[in-house]
Amino acid sequence: MRLELEILDDLLFVCHKCDQIVTYGKVLRHAEAECPSLHLTCPTKCSLEKFDNKEDLEAHLKFTCQNVIRSCTCCDINKPQMILTSDDFPCQRKFTQMSEDIKKFTIDATLIQKTLTREVTESQERLAKLETTLEERNRVAHEASSELEK
Repeated sequence: MRLELEILDDLLFVCHKCDQIVTYGKVLRHAEAECPSLHLTCPTKCSLEKFDNKEDLEAHLKFTCQNVIRSCTCCDINKPQMILTSDDFPCQRKFTQMSEDIKKFTIDATLIQKTLTREVTESQERLAKLETTLEERNRVAHEASSELEK
C-alpha cells in the first residue's frame, strides 16, 4: 500500500476548474481550500479581495466597488445622460437642479426676510402708539384722581 501511495504521489493531475497542475497528495487540499475557483473575485479587478459567496460579491459591486460604472439615478430618462463612478457625486442635471433650488431658496429667504422686517417695523410702530396712548390715559387718570382728591 505504501508503494502504491508513493507511485500515486508522483502522478500529476490537472484541476478541471482552474487548470493548475497538482500532485495526487495535494489534490484534496487543492479542491477543498486552495483552488482559485472556490472564491469569487471582483470582475472589475478593484482589489485582491476574494468573496465567499455570490451575495457578498453582489453587495460589494452594489455598494463599495470603486471601479463599477453606475448610471445616474436622478435622471428619469431612458438613456442616462451621465455615467458616474461614484453615487456620491451628482450628475450635471442634478447639480443644475440643486443650483436652481439654492437660488430659489435664496430668493424666497430674501422675500421672507423683507416681509418679516416690514412686519417687525409695523409691530414696533403699533407698540409705540399703544405706549403713547397708555401714557396719555395714565396721565388723564392721574389728573382725574388728583381732581377728585381736591
